[in-house]
Amino acid sequence: MICPHCKKELADNAQVCPQCGYNFLASVQKKGCGCTVAFIIFLAVIVGVFINWLIS
Repeated sequence: MICPHCKKELADNAQVCPQCGYNFLASVQKKGCGCTVAFIIFLAVIVGVFINWLIS
């Protein structure tokens, strides 16, 4: 794989780039949280619209 920060080629199982110190594990954890929250909000909106449609 290639480091997104310094573009150095690394082993596929690298967790930290030895060239620039980019931490792959920290970047994955940050992205996952936002996606989960967005998905939950999306589901809540869909359920709300569906319940409103059933009531009316």
